[in-house]
Amino acid sequence: TWFHWGLHGWVPYVVVGAIVALLTYRRGFPIAMRFTMYPIIGEMVYGPIGDMIEVLSILCTVFGVCTSLGLGAMQINKGLVRLDRGTYRGHDSWGCIYPTDRVCTGRLGLDVNRDTQIVVIIVITALSVSSVVAGLKAGMAVLAQAAFVLSLFILLVVLFLDETWYILNALTSTLGFYFFYLPKISFHTDAWEE
Repeated sequence: TWFHWGLHGWVPYVVVGAIVALLTYRRGFPIAMRFTMYPIIGEMVYGPIGDMIEVLSILCTVFGVCTSLGLGAMQINKGLVRLDRGTYRGHDSWGCIYPTDRVCTGRLGLDVNRDTQIVVIIVITALSVSSVVAGLKAGMAVLAQAAFVLSLFILLVVLFLDETWYILNALTSTLGFYFFYLPKISFHTDAWEE
């Protein structure tokens, strides 16, 4: 939704980035999470407490990436199954024995299961590792440009092959509702429902 991926979704990243930037470029500290706590704990960032902050930030990053990778693999798996079976409005088109079948085997016989998701994770990991090994200019830049071109292509396909006027109207309306209700939903905590 606009609420979850709008301003509220990006505020934590901006706050952490601003703190790291201020302490790095104004105070001369290295770029590390431990130094974000320097204004609070002072010189203790150089000891075991600073080490704990680093370990905690690395674990949080790893768990966040793993969660995104796992959920993304499940979505990619389901999308591949839908493409394989030609699913449209809940009915499969390809690999059906009888024309009245709702669920068919598809052309490749893909299924939503853990094995397919593991293969998806291995492929994504191999692509990202090869991109990192190739370096910033050769690997990451090419991957970023390819992702941008692909996302722009998907955006244009959805915009022009669907009802363009409806999509633009819905985009304008939802953005307006987001800004209209932003103060109300920002402070809503369900306190009266408890």
